[in-house]
Amino acid sequence: MATQSQKFHQAAFVYLIGTILVVFLTIFLGGTPERKSGELRSLIPAAILLPILAGLVYKGFRILTQILAILAGIRTLVFLLNFLGFQIGYDFHSHTIKFSSENLFMFNYLYLITGLLTGFICYMLTRAGWDL
Repeated sequence: MATQSQKFHQAAFVYLIGTILVVFLTIFLGGTPERKSGELRSLIPAAILLPILAGLVYKGFRILTQILAILAGIRTLVFLLNFLGFQIGYDFHSHTIKFSSENLFMFNYLYLITGLLTGFICYMLTRAGWDL
């Protein structure tokens, strides 16, 4: 059984690598080229913040880890709902949340893969944050 410190170290590694994989999958394998440029520009602050957050998780900041676990759980639900055809997304140009059910049960397996990956990130953060 892993110690509490090992759980935080594992969660930080999974958070860092998993988030990079999710971003890679959603931007480079999905979406249109004109959307990608706007999304890439908005990720510059996130590229700076991601290693800082992973480092704080690595050091064992429990409250931060719990907050990140809750956010990862919400992202998992959004990805899995998108997989089922409920299109929930963020419009980078108008800065609004979009919701549509016109493609209900039109399964896009990219959303399933990212949902499962984000679910694993959520599990590892939850495991460390609540010492499960």
